[in-house]
Amino acid sequence: MEDITRSCSSGLPVNLSELFSATTNNVVSRIALGRKYSEDTNKFKKLLSDFSELLGTSNVGDYLAWLAWVSHVNGFNDKADKGAKAFDEFLDGVIEERINRRNKHVNYQNDLVDILLEVQKENTVGLPIDRTSIKALILYEVIITFSFITDVT
Repeated sequence: MEDITRSCSSGLPVNLSELFSATTNNVVSRIALGRKYSEDTNKFKKLLSDFSELLGTSNVGDYLAWLAWVSHVNGFNDKADKGAKAFDEFLDGVIEERINRRNKHVNYQNDLVDILLEVQKENTVGLPIDRTSIKALILYEVIITFSFITDVT
């Protein structure tokens, strides 16, 4: 609302598509990751954009196994691999940031990432939880939140 007010008062046009996209990214990152990642970089926005593009792309090999080779030719597999690697590195950075913050005893709000790290540290569920599982759960939360928000809008 502040962005719209600022633009209107200065007579500038408002790009609602960009504004809604930024709001969606902020909501997803705040819910799943505990803070807005769009404030300091557009990396999260790009990751979500690439991810949603991959989700919307039909992979012919999923329907006709004998045509799975098409995904190698049209670049779908390479795009999926690069996207997975980029998201994995991003989530590693989120986890490292949280571990560093906890080690410095900085106040934190106990969101999903903090709770998963606490479960890993204390082993409260009786099963060891590794970093890959934490990243998978965070990614699942991102997907669910992103899907819900984009369905609503």
